[in-house]
Amino acid sequence: MIIPFISIRIKKAFEETSREQYIASLSLGIPKGYTIIRLVAPNAFRNIMTSLGLSIVFAMSATAPIMFTGAVIISGVPTKLSDPFMSLPYHLYVLVNEGLSAEMAYGTAFVLIVIVLLINLTCHFIGSFEDK
Repeated sequence: MIIPFISIRIKKAFEETSREQYIASLSLGIPKGYTIIRLVAPNAFRNIMTSLGLSIVFAMSATAPIMFTGAVIISGVPTKLSDPFMSLPYHLYVLVNEGLSAEMAYGTAFVLIVIVLLINLTCHFIGSFEDK
């Protein structure tokens, strides 16, 4: 589900870079690989990081396949890939719909929001290095 989103966003990020600089670089005889690595990629880096951050957040919110295949309400630390696991969005869904504990629901929502915020801030922080 997420790979098409990432590939379209990265393709769009590369298409939005300055085409005139790319053509001028190739006209000067600079190799194509060097032009892409030194000119095109740094210009598109912030958009690529943003799209990766958005895709991670999108994956966290689109957990319906996870909820119906492997997620359980109470689980220990999984040791194998086939062990049952606990998903934060599914845990939040169960807490809210069953009315088990409002405090636990608020805590789960807070942790989920903090994770999403940290991912977005990390992507923004990494993308800000390219402005200097």
